[in-house]
Amino acid sequence: MMAKKQDRLFRTLKLTYVGSIFLMVSCLPRQVINTPAADATPTSESTPKTSVTAVATATPIRTPTPTASPTMTTSCENGTIEEKVMYQYASPALGQTCIFENQTRQCANGSFSNWSGSFTIVTCLEQRTMYLLANVPYGGSCVSQIQTRSYSNGVAGAWSGTYGFTTCSVALGDPSPPGEASWTRWPISPNISENPGAINTHFVMSGKRIARIDGITYALIATDQNGSEAIFKSTDDGQSWLRWSTQAIYASNGVLLTGPNKTVYYIHNSSGAFYMVKFAHDSVTCPNRVLIKTIPNWATNCGAYNSLGGIVDADGDIFITYNKDDGSTVGNNDGIFMIRSFDSGLTWSNEITIQAVEEGETARSQQMEVSSDNALYVVYNEFEDHYVRLGISNNNGDTWNIVQIAGPESGAHARVYNANVLTVGSNDVYIFAQSYNPAYKGLVVKKSSNSGLTFGQWQLIASEPYSGYGDPSPALAADGTIYVGFRGVHPDLPMNGSPSLRARVAMSTNNGESWSSVSGYFYDSNGVVTERVGTKTCMRYQTWWSYGGPLQWTWMQNINGGVNSPIYYNVNNDVSLAQLPAP
Repeated sequence: MMAKKQDRLFRTLKLTYVGSIFLMVSCLPRQVINTPAADATPTSESTPKTSVTAVATATPIRTPTPTASPTMTTSCENGTIEEKVMYQYASPALGQTCIFENQTRQCANGSFSNWSGSFTIVTCLEQRTMYLLANVPYGGSCVSQIQTRSYSNGVAGAWSGTYGFTTCSVALGDPSPPGEASWTRWPISPNISENPGAINTHFVMSGKRIARIDGITYALIATDQNGSEAIFKSTDDGQSWLRWSTQAIYASNGVLLTGPNKTVYYIHNSSGAFYMVKFAHDSVTCPNRVLIKTIPNWATNCGAYNSLGGIVDADGDIFITYNKDDGSTVGNNDGIFMIRSFDSGLTWSNEITIQAVEEGETARSQQMEVSSDNALYVVYNEFEDHYVRLGISNNNGDTWNIVQIAGPESGAHARVYNANVLTVGSNDVYIFAQSYNPAYKGLVVKKSSNSGLTFGQWQLIASEPYSGYGDPSPALAADGTIYVGFRGVHPDLPMNGSPSLRARVAMSTNNGESWSSVSGYFYDSNGVVTERVGTKTCMRYQTWWSYGGPLQWTWMQNINGGVNSPIYYNVNNDVSLAQLPAP
């Protein structure tokens, strides 16, 4: 019987030669065999013959003990050496480094040996202490930070944190000028959490904005871009603040004064309506404001430059000055006027003229002080810097003697403006101002030793490449040192607007004969050295009823180029304010 020829597809075997045997690895297709019919008697000729092709590897792998297993796999290539780094501890003690060892293993007979070494930790975390500053002034403290970095297989990650000094030391003595040391304490902003925005700097022009009695501090704080004021209160030297006033909004450019019996007065004006908030220094709640005076036909031409001046004299009488247009001249012109109270604010006088309205002149920026013998002083300047004048009254403001402090120079401009006044005793009167005169450009002072009848020449206190508005705010210490806060500028950023402005402090220990600058820097809450980037400084001081205590000041700090302008507060406990009556 003829056998049927059948095609069966097989895979050609691929064999790997190992030692003396062939191991089947795979089969390749397309082999043909003859298969007999199912009923046929097999013969020797009918036995299928299979053609097999053996394929050997290029590099034989030696196996000491061959097996008959049809397949074999290996884990490594002979001679291969692997390396790794292992650590003794996962996290050594603070300040200690990671201890490591290089470990190896080698492949032999298809298997790796055990790793060398004995360390078993895969990653290690180092810790170190770093400091914000290498040297801290007397009175300060070192600010530290624990930083970490991770090691893995011998590779170190980056250190966490930002502090960059391995050591820190605090000065053992006070290397700074007298009165400067405590300025290293970081200032606190009463209203930074409120994000007041870009406050118009002209809305915080008034000179008297801080009161302090028996450790309780009150401050006028601009709370929005329109300068709307609120009274903030602190009982812990300014470390924390409470918005104390109950009414939602006050006007801008008010004054905060202290008087007899530890009384505090806040007075502000809104379109000719004068309001007062009067309270004891230790009051639990803030009373509502009361209307004390309405000026009819109110008009003014200074816009945001409108502000109040104020003072309380030895008798406890209150004097408030303001600028307005009385309509007596053609055009927009302002004079300087005053109201007063002889009964602690219960009743108020009619309007008193200090500087009559003049054609083509707009008087503004009045600041007040009183001498130890109760003479009243009010300094002001013309809007277009035509003049700076000082009004003097020895009869409670009934009449005024006007003294020209700066007159027209180079045409119609005095180029001196934003003046302020400080009295020392009964005779010495200091006028601080900002000069734009090339001969003495910057913060300047004039002194009178005869109660303001005559003055010497302008003296340059601090020269700035860009004077801007100086906004000087003076104070007198108990030891006779004179301090003045003012707005300066960063020397590398002239004419660059708000980002270049710096709140500065100057001081004189010899009755104004010479002046030195106090550091323009402070340490923030993280210990970072920071400049007072801002304007509108205000130092706490009034001749009578200041109640002593430390030197305090506020300024408007420009953040992000002035996008946000919170008010900052600082205190210098090395300086005690002069006070009358004497304690």
